[in-house]
Amino acid sequence: MKILFLLLLALDQLIKRLFLFHQHFNYQNLVLVKNSGIAFGLFQNSTFFIILLNLIIIQFIIFFRKALFYDSTLKKLAFVFILAGGFGNLIDRCLLGFVVDFIAILNFPVFNIADVYINIGIVLLFISYLRNAKKGV
Repeated sequence: MKILFLLLLALDQLIKRLFLFHQHFNYQNLVLVKNSGIAFGLFQNSTFFIILLNLIIIQFIIFFRKALFYDSTLKKLAFVFILAGGFGNLIDRCLLGFVVDFIAILNFPVFNIADVYINIGIVLLFISYLRNAKKGV
């Protein structure tokens, strides 16, 4: 799982940096947004607060990982995706002062690979809890 975490994080950072430094790409659903806020553009220009909040959430997840995630392989996988996404966006905020968002689909807010990871992790958790509910656990 550690290797998967590192691979996901590296892929996120590589894609963001490639897009950030080669903005001349002209693809229909790719647009650079330097997001200094959080989801849906909330709390713009609150970088210190967002970094602090991000660190608290990551610390909480790591501290409670065994209780929250480690009773199944699916939950472990969810943990890896959520943590990789959280760290990917945290690295952007610490190094750049903003998160590199670039995927634009329809009228949905622009997002990035780390955001996709977090959502994959949440879906995996949801599936795991549904499985457990069916088993009566």
